[in-house]
Amino acid sequence: MQDLHQYTPLKGFKTGTANGTKPPGEIMDLLHNFQYSLDLSLEAGTDTNALSQWITTYPDQPFILQNCGNPDTKQAPSSVWENQIRELAKNENLSCKIAGLLTGGSHAKSWKPADFYPFLEILFDSFGTERLMFASDWPFLLLAGIYVQWKSLLEKFTEKFTPEDRDKFFGENAARIYRL
Repeated sequence: MQDLHQYTPLKGFKTGTANGTKPPGEIMDLLHNFQYSLDLSLEAGTDTNALSQWITTYPDQPFILQNCGNPDTKQAPSSVWENQIRELAKNENLSCKIAGLLTGGSHAKSWKPADFYPFLEILFDSFGTERLMFASDWPFLLLAGIYVQWKSLLEKFTEKFTPEDRDKFFGENAARIYRL
C-alpha cells in the first residue's frame, strides 16, 4: 500500500463482506494512515449487525457502501434490506453510493422511475444528504438503461431538495469523502 500511495489518483480500495470477511487490523491501519477510503460491497449472507459493529471500531476510517447495499429492485424494498440499511447508516463514517438500482433487479429496461423512489426514500432518510453520493454505475447501467435516464431519475427525485443538498449529492460529498 505504501508503494501505491505515490499514485495520487488512487483514493481507496474495495472489499466484499461475504462470510464475515473483513480486512485485518494491519490493513485498516494502513488505509487510515494513507487516508484511503474502503468501499464495502454488501453481499448475500452478510451479517450486517456484525459489520456495523466492526465499522464502529474504526470511527476515523471513511467507509462507502457500494450500490445501495445491493437490494433486489424487482419488487418493493424488503424489510430485511431496509433494516440493514438503517442499521448500517447509524455509522457516521459510512457513506453510500447511489448506484446499482437499475441493475439490482435485472429490469432489462422495463422499469419506470417510480419503481426506485421507495428505495431512494429509505436511503435518503437513513443516510441524509451529507453521506450519499451520486454514482453513474456506468457501464453496468447499460444492462437496464442509459446514463441520461439514470441521471434524470435522480434529478427528478431530488427536485424537492434545496440547491445546497442537491450539490452535495451530485458532487460535493464525493469530493469531500474521496478528498478530490
